[in-house]
Amino acid sequence: MLDRFDMDVSPFFDQIEGQRHDLDFKEIMDMDDLKAYSYYVAGSVGLMLLPILANQDAITPNLRDSAVSLGIAMQLTNILRDVGEDYRDNHRVYLPSDSLAAHDVYLDIIMKKGPDQAFITMWEEIAQESEAAYDSFIAAIDQFDSDCQLAVLTSANVYRGILDSVRAQNYDCINRRNYVSELKVVQLVLESKKQLKKKK
Repeated sequence: MLDRFDMDVSPFFDQIEGQRHDLDFKEIMDMDDLKAYSYYVAGSVGLMLLPILANQDAITPNLRDSAVSLGIAMQLTNILRDVGEDYRDNHRVYLPSDSLAAHDVYLDIIMKKGPDQAFITMWEEIAQESEAAYDSFIAAIDQFDSDCQLAVLTSANVYRGILDSVRAQNYDCINRRNYVSELKVVQLVLESKKQLKKKK
């Protein structure tokens, strides 16, 4: 792969750093902390894949930022989907400590009673960061190779759809794992095709 594509090795080392973060997990203090973590474990993957998804002469700083944004958006989605699972099964809290404190959210109580309005408000604040990152990626979709645009855009839209799935279940990311249905995936493929047509 490295012989076929002109790949920068630095994102691979960043990904290794992300794995180290997971092995030696430390409390995530604020949104900047969360975005930095999300870059290392997921944004770096966007940069790793970029030489496969775009011609070398098309890779601009803007496109690199777009690839990073998609990785961060997806990682934030993972975190918002798996709040209960991470806390219950892995004893991990990826939600920023300052957000939890600002909204008086105590996960041990949420685990017993389910999402309350304070939790929902905090969840939505982080979701808006994720949505903004998806938007940043989509704004540059026409800079990716034409033969991969639909696949990449559909992946982004399907993953983004997880956020709406959580919302549709009254924000229960505590006792269930939310996903996008097969029917919705088909709808999102069609929607992605329409988005690409508008870009042309």
